[in-house]
Amino acid sequence: MSVGPYSEGNPIVVTLSWTTPSSNGSPITGYTLQTRKEKSNGSWGSWQSRNLGVTNSWTINYYDPNGDYYQARVRAINANGAGSWSNTVEYDLPELPDDDDDDTESCDNTDPDPYPCDPF
Repeated sequence: MSVGPYSEGNPIVVTLSWTTPSSNGSPITGYTLQTRKEKSNGSWGSWQSRNLGVTNSWTINYYDPNGDYYQARVRAINANGAGSWSNTVEYDLPELPDDDDDDTESCDNTDPDPYPCDPF
């Protein structure tokens, strides 16, 4: 798994990508992607899962990232069950300059299903 270059600005767009693993004789039917955020005390939050179709990338939009650190991993699913987790990647998001006094946060994703960008 890898983290591609991401856009600077608001939102910060992060693209995670991975290569197709061996399917062990059964076609891959989807992937499970997990992400988690580092807490303020330095420990990691719980993994948050998202089931994906057959794809080799996922894009997440982060609004008001505040210099946060994240981890992500993925695994393939087929008729044989779930495969092993990929390597875990870490990525940090830059802190955006404070251009107003509004401290509200909002989230969005390129998928129409609700998937909060800061679910941890």
